[in-house]
Amino acid sequence: MGSRGSVRPGAAGSDRLRTHGGAADSFAGLAQSHGADWLILQPPPVKGLSEVDWLDFFGKVMDSTSLPVAIQNALDYLGVGLSVKGLMTLLERHPNFTLLKGEGPSVTMAEVIQVTEEGGFRFSMGGADWN
Repeated sequence: MGSRGSVRPGAAGSDRLRTHGGAADSFAGLAQSHGADWLILQPPPVKGLSEVDWLDFFGKVMDSTSLPVAIQNALDYLGVGLSVKGLMTLLERHPNFTLLKGEGPSVTMAEVIQVTEEGGFRFSMGGADWN
């Protein structure tokens, strides 16, 4: 699996999000047991949930593994994702959240980079290179 493995559960509604969070936990454990180097999480295409729901979803998966975890975040394009404040909350709560594939306007991404720069957080903005 290595860097090719990603967790991408998808469903509709907060109950299904919680159900797929459990599936994502299981997948994270399976990926780790098969030698994955890190995981990348993408929000399921579920609209209308609060940021707290997303923080719980991502946090549960991050808590289920010791692997470094990335999030593909494209709030401005998909209408589903985390705000800069939400990303910072995850960063503060989960030390294994170390990577971000950020997709959005340069102003938004500049803000994310600015507020996370000191913590050694790594970014990819649309490409595969992590700086």
